Parts: sequence; C-alpha cells; structure tokens
Amino acid sequence: MKKLILALALSVGSFFGPANIPAIAQSSEAGWQFTTWGMSVDELKAASPVPISNSPDNCSGHTPYSNPYSTGSFDFVACYHFNANGLYHVRLQLLDLKQGAKLREALEDLYGVGRRENPLGTLNITWRSENFRVSFNDSQQAFGSIAPRRINVNYYSYQDSTGL
Repeated sequence: MKKLILALALSVGSFFGPANIPAIAQSSEAGWQFTTWGMSVDELKAASPVPISNSPDNCSGHTPYSNPYSTGSFDFVACYHFNANGLYHVRLQLLDLKQGAKLREALEDLYGVGRRENPLGTLNITWRSENFRVSFNDSQQAFGSIAPRRINVNYYSYQDSTGL
C-alpha cells in the first residue's frame, strides 16, 4: 500500500503532501522541484523561479548557492550543493525553528515511518527510494548550547552520494 501511495505521489511532478512538503523526485534524472540532478550552476540559475544568491553566509558557509523557498506555512533557505558531476544535494534550512515538530510530522505523514538515529544528540530521520534519500535533521540537543540549533530537510541523489 505504501508503494502505491508513493508511486502516485511520484507520478505528479509538483505533488505536495498534506502539509505542502515537496515529494521525492521521480527518477535518477529528476531532482528536487525545478532542479535536475547533475545540472550545472548556470543551469540552476536559469531554471530557478527566483534569483540564486552567491553568498555562502546563507547556508552556513557550506555552499554559496541558495535562494528563499516557501511551501505551505514553512519558510526555508534552499541550499544547492555541487560536486564535479553537478548538483547532487539540496538542503532546506527551516527558518522558524518553532515549526520543527510540525515539519517532522508533515514529512512522516508524507513519507511514512523513516529510520531514526540520534548521533551526538541530533535527531535524524531518513527515508529512501531506489534513487534518492530524504532526511530530516534537528540538531536541538547536539553539542548542548555551543552550536545554534538547525533544522534541515535534505534531498540527495544516489547518483553522486555513494555511501550515504
């Protein structure tokens, strides 16, 4: 039954779940929302409905490519990660950390029960398909009060994320 529901969700390119959380992309050639796994930075900039920023500060210094993204009641910074083969990872950083539990519940409603881990106090929930991995990360308890809390939703292509 879960496979049928997921297949139905995947068959509609811009499907949004119960709380308007973007669904996993359909195939290894697809990507997250308007992106395509393996696309170049120039292709990302051309495809994006809003301008792409070149400031590494928007994504905690991990990548300079980002833009705002909203769905339903959730607002994010979308961070785009590239390697030699192009785009392989999109990280959505939740802006309103008070919505963390609501976001986690919406993802679980959409994808079902995921694999839970708690490395170093960080809550990680992972969902996998044949071609992709989606994860929810809440660092609320990680490192005590030393590091700021972050809540992310990560979309990875298996094509370039071996070992993930």
